Amino acid sequence: MEYADLKKDKIIQDWLKQINVRETTINNYLMGMRHFTEFTKMSPEQLLEIAEDEQDENLKLRKRFVNIKLPSFRNYLQGKDEDGKENGLKLAPLTIKAYLTGVKSFYNSFDIDFKKVEIDDTKLLQENKAIPTINDIRDILKTCDPLESALVLCGCCSGMDGNTLCNLRVRDFTKGYDKVTGITTLSLRRLKTDEDFVTFLTPEASEAVLNYLNFRARTIDTVDKHRSAQLEKQKVRNDEGYLFVLKRISDKYLEDYDEEKRKIKRPALMKIYRDISTKANLNTKKGQFNFIRSHNFRKFFDSTMLNNGCDFFHVEEFMGHALPGTQKHYFTPNIEELKTYYSKFIPFLTINKQLSIADSKDFKTALEERDHYKALATKYLVDNVELLNAKGELAAMKFKILNPEQQKQELIKSVSEIQSVMSPNPTDKEKEHADYEIKMRDMVLQILRDK
Repeated sequence: MEYADLKKDKIIQDWLKQINVRETTINNYLMGMRHFTEFTKMSPEQLLEIAEDEQDENLKLRKRFVNIKLPSFRNYLQGKDEDGKENGLKLAPLTIKAYLTGVKSFYNSFDIDFKKVEIDDTKLLQENKAIPTINDIRDILKTCDPLESALVLCGCCSGMDGNTLCNLRVRDFTKGYDKVTGITTLSLRRLKTDEDFVTFLTPEASEAVLNYLNFRARTIDTVDKHRSAQLEKQKVRNDEGYLFVLKRISDKYLEDYDEEKRKIKRPALMKIYRDISTKANLNTKKGQFNFIRSHNFRKFFDSTMLNNGCDFFHVEEFMGHALPGTQKHYFTPNIEELKTYYSKFIPFLTINKQLSIADSKDFKTALEERDHYKALATKYLVDNVELLNAKGELAAMKFKILNPEQQKQELIKSVSEIQSVMSPNPTDKEKEHADYEIKMRDMVLQILRDK
């Protein structure tokens, strides 16, 4: 059965209602069932009827249809028909595992017993381990349109997975974009792991997103209604809309402006990457993962960061991975500190040109202002240090003429007035340091009073 027909099938819908899995997993399961129904030449209803009848008849497991067909189905996905002839399919090991898992889930949900199906080691094929280099990505970008360029660069510099990219809202970008540095801060939740995380876009990627938004906002003086409608369907209507939208949007979108009608979903994203591969002459053989894909751009980010000195915890945070065990309970990210840390790696994540935040005109102006106020602050500090020294000398002279008991009381008074100074929104470390200062103050007071 075709994928679209399976989604409408009553048995399949009953199955999907019972399992609690993500949309991407459902897609893999349905692809597995599509192949299985084609392989057996049976509908889901027929497959279930046979399985229930054989189970009701208490037929031996080894003689049941499901246990005869599942190993043959595994071989079929590996590229061999039941008669042993090559069928040209030969899918990747991890794809075979995903499809078999989908079929087994189907039977499990209807309480059908079956034997374990042995599968080959699901290590990645050697050809699927390749990670794009900067030169590879440069070549790819030469063929990309504004949408494709933004998607590629955002994936490479942030480590975001495809699903997270497709779910970005315009506000995520506009709220996080820093005009001075060109860096964009993204505070997100990864759907796959349900983990909150923070990542960033390089100035180069931010510029690509701005170019794409300008492309979406373009206008053309035309009397062609079809062309005008195409441009209207691309426009950003508000900050809640998706940052990246389909290239070809249904006319139905103009009826109610429902953002879901122009959202880039997984199949559409995969097609975008396939189109890039075709234009760049980088298509792979059947059964191999596409070299140009979201996961490979994540791998580029991961390896680039680690190879250039980024520690494991920061890479995990930027990529939205769930930290192991209880470690996530002891790691609370400070966004400004993360941004400063991330900035160190911008030169390694920049693809087409060695952009530097120092090249920004606004940033240079900010530096000049900072130096100006720093000079004023230094002068103020020097003047006040001299004043404090004078006051200190006077206080010391007054202190010396006091008797021992008066000196003790003066010391107690001075120490009692010590207060810890913190910023308006103190970090945990600031709070910890403040507590330490107060404890030391109280300890000194106790010593003075006991004298």
